[in-house]
Amino acid sequence: MNFFDKYFVFSHSEKKGILMFLIIIFILCFIYWLIPRYFVPEPTDYSEALKKLTTQEISEEQPVNQLFPFNPNTISKDSLMLLGFSSKQAWNLINFRKKVKPFESKTELKKLYAMTDSLYGVIEHYVAIPRNKNEVGASQSPQRPHLLEPFYFNPNTISKDSLRLLGLSEKVVKTWINYREKVGDFATKNEVKKVYGLSDQEFQRLSNFIELESRTESTQKEETISKIDLNTASKEELMTAKGIGNVFSDRIIDHRERIGGFVSIDQLNEVYGIDEEWLVQYRHQFMANSSKIVKLNVNTIGFKELLKHPYFSYSQTRLIINYREQHGKFTSIEQIKEFNLIKPKHYRKIAPYLTIE
Repeated sequence: MNFFDKYFVFSHSEKKGILMFLIIIFILCFIYWLIPRYFVPEPTDYSEALKKLTTQEISEEQPVNQLFPFNPNTISKDSLMLLGFSSKQAWNLINFRKKVKPFESKTELKKLYAMTDSLYGVIEHYVAIPRNKNEVGASQSPQRPHLLEPFYFNPNTISKDSLRLLGLSEKVVKTWINYREKVGDFATKNEVKKVYGLSDQEFQRLSNFIELESRTESTQKEETISKIDLNTASKEELMTAKGIGNVFSDRIIDHRERIGGFVSIDQLNEVYGIDEEWLVQYRHQFMANSSKIVKLNVNTIGFKELLKHPYFSYSQTRLIINYREQHGKFTSIEQIKEFNLIKPKHYRKIAPYLTIE
C-alpha cells in the first residue's frame, strides 16, 4: 500500500490536469478517425505532368553529333561522346569492358546501365567488333587490328579509331593524321599514297571506298564560315564549328564564365577533353576578342571573390590581400610581380584579368 500511496496519489489539481489530458487525446483520436471518412481528397491527374517530364527527358538526351564506325573495346571516352553518349554512359561502357569483359557482340551494349533504346538504335549499325577478340582485346594495343570489311570514308575527316578499324597499323594511323595536319587535306585519292608506311596493297584495298568532296566545295564552305568569337558566342554558335558538339560547347561556356573570358585561343587547352591535337586541327575556326574579358580590380576586390577565380590559389590570394591591407592600394599591376606576390610565369597568365581602376 505504501508503494501506491507514494507514486499514485494525486492532488485535486493534478487529477483535473490528467482528466483534461485524456480528453484531448480522445478528441485527437476521434479527429484522426473522422478525417479520412468525411474529407476524401479528389483524385489528382498526374498524366500531364508525367508527359511533360518524359518529353523533357527525351529532349535533354545527348544529341548525336557525329557518326562513324567504332570498336567498343578500344574507343576512347571523348570519341564516345562525339557519337552522342553522355559522360555517364561513356564511363559505363569503358568500365564494363575493363572490369567485366570485352564486348563480343553489339547486342551486349544493351546491357550497359543507362543505355537508352534511342541511342542504341542510332549507333547499332556503326558498331564494328573484330571476329577474333584475341586480336583486339580490351587491354591490348595491337599493331595491326583484325581486317574488317572496308567502309566508305573521307580521308580528310576520318578519326583515328576509324582508321584502325580499316586495318591500318598504329604507325600508319599516326602518320596519316600528322600528314593531314601539317601538309593539308587530300585533294585526290592518289595523294593518300603519300602517307608514309601505307603499302600499295592497302591503298588498292581502300581506294574504292575513299570519298572526297571537291576542293571548290570545301573552299566555299570555309569561306562562308566566319571565325567564332569565344567570348561572345552562344552555345548554338559554338556548335556550328567542326569538332564542337553539345558537351564541348557547354564546357567552353562554363570555363569562359569562370575565368572571365578568353584572352587567347590557346586557353581552350584548359577545357576538359580538349587537347593539343584537337586544338591544332580546329583552332582556325575561332578568335578571342580580349576587349570582352571581365577584369578584377585588385584594389577593391574581396578575398573570397578573388579566390573564386580559377587562376588564383589560396596562398596567392592571401598575399595580395594582405599586402593591400598593410601597404595600401596598388599603383600598378606590375607591383604584384615586383613584390614577389606571384611568380613571373604565372603573372603573365593572370595580368590580363587585373586592373587598378
